[in-house]
Amino acid sequence: GTRTLRTFLHAHPRVRFVLREGNFFDRHQRRAPTATAYLAALPDDVAPRDGVALGAGTTYKVTWKSENMLPDHPLTIQVWDARAWIELGSLGLGNFLDREDKMVSSERVANTGEFELFLPLIERHDDGYYIVLQSRLDASVSAQSGRFTMLAADYTMAVTAPAEGASLVGGSRVTVRWTTTGVAPGEDMRVELYRVRDTSSIVPDWLNFDKQTEYEATVTRATENRAKQVEWYVPLSLERSSKYFMRLTWVNAKVSVSGAMFAVAPGAKKLDVVKPSADSVWQQIGTPKTVAWSAAGFGADERFFNVYLRTTSLFRYLIDGEHVLAANATASPVYVDLPANLTAGQYKVEVAWAKANNLRAASAPFDIAAPPDEPIVGVYNGASDNAVQASGA
Repeated sequence: GTRTLRTFLHAHPRVRFVLREGNFFDRHQRRAPTATAYLAALPDDVAPRDGVALGAGTTYKVTWKSENMLPDHPLTIQVWDARAWIELGSLGLGNFLDREDKMVSSERVANTGEFELFLPLIERHDDGYYIVLQSRLDASVSAQSGRFTMLAADYTMAVTAPAEGASLVGGSRVTVRWTTTGVAPGEDMRVELYRVRDTSSIVPDWLNFDKQTEYEATVTRATENRAKQVEWYVPLSLERSSKYFMRLTWVNAKVSVSGAMFAVAPGAKKLDVVKPSADSVWQQIGTPKTVAWSAAGFGADERFFNVYLRTTSLFRYLIDGEHVLAANATASPVYVDLPANLTAGQYKVEVAWAKANNLRAASAPFDIAAPPDEPIVGVYNGASDNAVQASGA
């Protein structure tokens, strides 16, 4: 069928079939033409040539043409530097350097004929850059642009709020602000919260080489730079400390700056998961499961909570994500059913304030057991989360 043919052509861009009478494919009727791709223009319909100057840290539309390739054929678009310095060796008097081609960025794209390419940041102007377009299924199918000059970007980034010495309270709403120059308004910015943990209190900060900078929370994964701010609720789980700071990252350029240090103190809002506990074992079939929590400091119109289930395995979490067990629950406890086809293992339940999903509390890790080989038929008697009155088949 058409779907099978499209799948085959993805894997074999050099093969061409001819449909003949009798409803069969004859690949021997013609000599198979070679799939081709070539860069038509870079950027904005200006052909690359010696002397063309493009700005690092900016986005340009690269266009190309192809033959005998489907529109969704997977490609890789790469930026190469033909004048990169490499170290050849040393005789003890200094390093011997030479230049070689070096790939400085790579993106996966479909064969749509155009792509908004972000040109990576560089330290100094250079005229040895070029672009390579290559099939991800057949490396021999590729195209290369002419050489162009890339100009080093002149940019600045700074976190302006929270200000140095500011005091934040867990559960409170704050505004994180930043300023930039030389960064386009549509570029994505990521903001994260970090903390400096001191392992030694004997020496002053400027001599303390035992400091550990630890990630605490993500404020925003991607907010357009034009906003210059993002609203955020301070997590309830943060410990009291005066050494928190925000880190601002230009996502495309992969460069970051850190803001000033500020303090976080526990707030009036409290949220704790009471059940399940560390010794709980949930069966995948049987009765509904009980989730209970305690909440304090939330107004009458703020008592709405979401309940999530997530594995403690990072690998499984990246695949499965978290499961929603209950949404906008107004009272504790709630009785929930487990998702179908759940993998047995260690899990935890998280209860989050519906108004600010990052304000959440987690249960102790507990086990969810694999289902038995034979089905269980049971009636909930209220005694426990796994109670059944009859079983077997």
